[in-house]
Amino acid sequence: MAAGEVLFIPEGIAHRSTGTADSLRWFAFVNDPFTEFIDEEPYTGRSEFRMIRHGGPDWRIPAGAEQPVKSGVVEERMIRWDHGPKDRTIIQRDYEYLVGASSTHISEKHSGIRKVRVFDIFRGVAGKRGGVEPIFSLAAHGDQDLQHHGRAVRVSPRLRSEEVRIQFRGEALDTSELDKVLVGPGDVSVIPRGIAHSVITEPPDSPLFLRLNFYSNLPWRLPTDLTRHHYKSTFETQTIVHDEAAWRIEAGLVVPAATAR
Repeated sequence: MAAGEVLFIPEGIAHRSTGTADSLRWFAFVNDPFTEFIDEEPYTGRSEFRMIRHGGPDWRIPAGAEQPVKSGVVEERMIRWDHGPKDRTIIQRDYEYLVGASSTHISEKHSGIRKVRVFDIFRGVAGKRGGVEPIFSLAAHGDQDLQHHGRAVRVSPRLRSEEVRIQFRGEALDTSELDKVLVGPGDVSVIPRGIAHSVITEPPDSPLFLRLNFYSNLPWRLPTDLTRHHYKSTFETQTIVHDEAAWRIEAGLVVPAATAR
């Protein structure tokens, strides 16, 4: 996986991740099975993203551990929702029994795992009046989805869901009945159910705006206090466009050839 990609892992599938020292990932668990997926083929363009973090911790991979273990016994140290600061669940597993052992079909090999370049599947600006509908729907009953907005969104309350917004590229002004917040890459804003809100890019004609929105008809449970910051990090988003989407060209949303931040 790389920046700007989304991975779906079905329930009941054992999994683990290895990554570079600066690897950061958002993930969410849902209570109901995912039932609707976009076709993985109709990409409208091809973009590559590189995220650079400034002001964060100096994490390093221990010497000798640069390459992931691919055989023998693997020790996994897990932190559960109900664990305290010093709690850990430590389990030893055989790698061969973890990798490639599951299938969603009885008669053929099929993992059920899906990977999508989420910002390359749109055919127009989503989230504003007259724009395209969110097209990456993940949730049972349509109560949760993941979408990318384009420029601005009309002021509207969501009466059946709470919203979590993750800014990926560019800056935006998130406004609501309660507050007004300027957000940049790496920033998160949470909108409670029933609060009217809107968003506009900063500046309004900027083509850099990209974000992921998650919705839930159940209250979000946040395992940590989002207002308690251990570091003062900023993120630089570098964009390499290999194939610009035709609709972005027509809408005048082409990202400059220089580094997009």
